[in-house]
Amino acid sequence: MKLSTRMALAMVALVLPTALSVGLLSYRNIRSAILPRAAERIEVHVRVLAATLAAAVRGAREDAAGFREAAAIAGIVRARLAGGTDPENGTTEATWRERLARRFAAELAAKPTYNIFRLIDFADGRELVRVDRLGENGAIRVVPDGQLEDTSALDFFKAAQATPPGEIYVSPVQLSLGRRRAVRIPVLRVAAIIETPCCRSFSTRRATTSNGTT
Repeated sequence: MKLSTRMALAMVALVLPTALSVGLLSYRNIRSAILPRAAERIEVHVRVLAATLAAAVRGAREDAAGFREAAAIAGIVRARLAGGTDPENGTTEATWRERLARRFAAELAAKPTYNIFRLIDFADGRELVRVDRLGENGAIRVVPDGQLEDTSALDFFKAAQATPPGEIYVSPVQLSLGRRRAVRIPVLRVAAIIETPCCRSFSTRRATTSNGTT
């Protein structure tokens, strides 16, 4: 074998391990420099999401509790007990429900993280009022009486029904298709039990988590 050939082979044999060593050293340097920063960014992002979610849950709890004092809900109860008309002022149950629906719609318009507001009869799980974002192109709509649903078999209703008096039920974050949705979205449900002298009902809402999915 010629000397030039042996030198060429020696050079190749030398350069390859050197290149591999340089590559490995570069990888280690990049990993030590980049991975901790990436992990730190992820940790910060998770903390921000957790704080945002906690704030959203706190706000939803306060909103649900606030409906305990809603005049329209008290009016609906009085009217239902009296056979359809509020004995205090002669307002029909249908009118009280319309007023509550308008308030629910205003809340949805002001708070884009909320998807559904509804009032549910505690005794049988039937919706009395529901307002959601399932209108044309995601428009807010008041659900007609004929489309109101029985929620008694749903897990969130059963869990909320078992909530101690005076407390607010908050579900775990769950993936839900919802109605007319092609993809699952993370949601949580918040419910406040409304006590009346003779019966109970739910003020509930479903809210999306505040992590860019709303």
